[in-house]
Amino acid sequence: MLQAENFTVRCPMQSVYSKNCCVFMLKNFKTKPQTMFRILRLLVVFFMLNACYGEPEQKISTDTTAAKEMLIESNKKKLKSELELIAKYVNDNKLDMQKTESGLWYKISKTTNDALISLGDKVSYTFKLSLLNGTVLYASNAAPKTIIAGKGGVESGLEEGLLMLNKGSKAMFILPPHLAHGIAGDNNKIPQRAIILYELEIIDVQ
Repeated sequence: MLQAENFTVRCPMQSVYSKNCCVFMLKNFKTKPQTMFRILRLLVVFFMLNACYGEPEQKISTDTTAAKEMLIESNKKKLKSELELIAKYVNDNKLDMQKTESGLWYKISKTTNDALISLGDKVSYTFKLSLLNGTVLYASNAAPKTIIAGKGGVESGLEEGLLMLNKGSKAMFILPPHLAHGIAGDNNKIPQRAIILYELEIIDVQ
């Protein structure tokens, strides 16, 4: 709403920025030059506010959406490349391995008649963890590692694999980055986006 002496004009906020509204006010205001100057100055403020707070917000939103789409597409390509690399490793080494829906590759070389490991079980196992190029990163060195199944503390891919095993089992697991240590690695020996290979034996389950 704009008011000059005894004459009032009501104009919707959006139309204040329009040329038609400006022309209407300039044609219909019959008042002193000082009052007209105040009105024009007010219109300048409206235009400045529109320039500062209107279009940039839309541009930022568009840029953010585009960046997200590029990141998603990049991650899809990297995941595809990682899965192809694992498949090639399995084929080249003639490993009889299977793959779960999550992307975990596994081969169970020994099993027993004991019950499968369940969530909440106390599991002790020996292991060797390496990269696909054969570099050994960690090993239990005959001293078993003990965890509670499903309580974390190990890679999500290993958690999934343990539930396929029982006491006395021996297995090999290949974990793609999204089931291992992701983009960052473990900030120690495991590199960024590393594919890791577990060879382990279940020593005890309680």
